[in-house]
Amino acid sequence: MQMATTYLQLGRAGEAREILQKYHDLDPTDPTVEYYLSIVCAERHD
Repeated sequence: MQMATTYLQLGRAGEAREILQKYHDLDPTDPTVEYYLSIVCAERHD
């Protein structure tokens, strides 16, 4: 999660999305991951 947050702070949303998606696959009930993943997807129009 910290790596994804760091990528977001650096403006590297694509790499952050990959990590967040892996984290989501492991634990789809974590609201923090869902929040960040939805933001990244909305910014990238996915």
